[in-house]
Amino acid sequence: MSEFKVGAKKALTAVAHLLYEIHEQELNNVAARLVQQTEHPIATYCTASGYWSFDVVREFLRERGIKCTPAAKDNQWLLDAPRFLRSNPALVGFIDGNTLETFKWDKAHWSTSSTSTLVLPKQYLFAVHKMWIPIEHFYADTFHVTTDNAAWTRHEYQPSSCWRGESVNYEGCENAVKRQMKAHKKSTIMMSNNTEMLLCKPGPKGWKTETLLNYECMPLIDAAQQVSEELSTILVRHIETLEPGHAWSVMAHALFSAYQHLGGKLRTDDLSRLTPGELQTLRDYEQGLVKATKQIQHIKARKQ
Repeated sequence: MSEFKVGAKKALTAVAHLLYEIHEQELNNVAARLVQQTEHPIATYCTASGYWSFDVVREFLRERGIKCTPAAKDNQWLLDAPRFLRSNPALVGFIDGNTLETFKWDKAHWSTSSTSTLVLPKQYLFAVHKMWIPIEHFYADTFHVTTDNAAWTRHEYQPSSCWRGESVNYEGCENAVKRQMKAHKKSTIMMSNNTEMLLCKPGPKGWKTETLLNYECMPLIDAAQQVSEELSTILVRHIETLEPGHAWSVMAHALFSAYQHLGGKLRTDDLSRLTPGELQTLRDYEQGLVKATKQIQHIKARKQ
């Protein structure tokens, strides 16, 4: 639990700097709910003289769709670099869990409620960010979410219900799948389950399927690592027997795509061995991918 190491009303100042001004009763209400949920005494969360703990501020933000994610602890940074995070439209700012000091990027400095700084504290820092931003663009239409631990269950969200989540179990619905395939019997369709993705092509004797991706092809980490290392060596040897310009481009594209798919983000420091010209080529390539993706999304939106 957070200790009271800050000045009176500091929690109000923190919320006002991150979001907007609020009345102290709103923090008292949050503290009262925390007492009910945890059965801790009220003094754990606030005092009569106007002190509120970080737990109260964090819960107040969470109830408004804003999460506090640990960013630094004991001088150890836990997330991506602040210079990268500050370009994220979901980021509201940072808050120090000990002092309740808040930090927002003003295009030149990290501004606090009273001054500014270029360096963020790293003792007990949290990133404050909007939880709904990653799925905001889905709100224009129906969307669904599936999870690996419930193969036949889909969580569906529709505009007509203001995106109230409905969990639907599709186990035993083979006939519904058959009806969908029959409705698209004159065209190629793509289908997936929890193990693979299939391309289904209609023909005079029925459907022909081709496996595009098998999620379970490498279930063992050790085996997958060994195969990856061997394939990399074989691929390099093979490229040396081909026209090198095109072959190395193919390998670079595959490696970059894999790195991005796994959530990697390239920084200049990671590529210190590249020349300025090679760095520019990589930047141009990345920008080209982004532009192509936006064009595809635009075409899809127009078709819909």
